[in-house]
Amino acid sequence: RARYLGFYLYPGVPNTTAVTQETDQSYGPFKTQFIANLNELSDIRIAKGKTSLPPHIVPLFVFGGIDPETGHELKISAFEVGFHPEQNKRVWLI
Repeated sequence: RARYLGFYLYPGVPNTTAVTQETDQSYGPFKTQFIANLNELSDIRIAKGKTSLPPHIVPLFVFGGIDPETGHELKISAFEVGFHPEQNKRVWLI
C-alpha cells in the first residue's frame, strides 16, 4: 500500500548518530582543509586576475599540488588530513 501511495520503505537503523559519528570525525577535518585550500587558491587566483576555477584544478583542493596557471602550491592534502591511516585508526579506535 505504501508503494502505491509513492512511498518506498527500506529497512535501516532508526537513528544512525552512533553509526555515522566515526565518519563525521574523518569528514570534518577533510572538509575544513578542503575549504582552506579552496579559499587559499581562490585568493591567489583572484589576485592574479584569474577569476574562474576550471574543473581540472578541483583535485588540488583535495590532494594539494601546484596550480599550473598561477604556479601556487597547495601544500596540505585535505584527503591526508581527513583519511590518513593513523587518523582512521584514531577515529575507529583500531
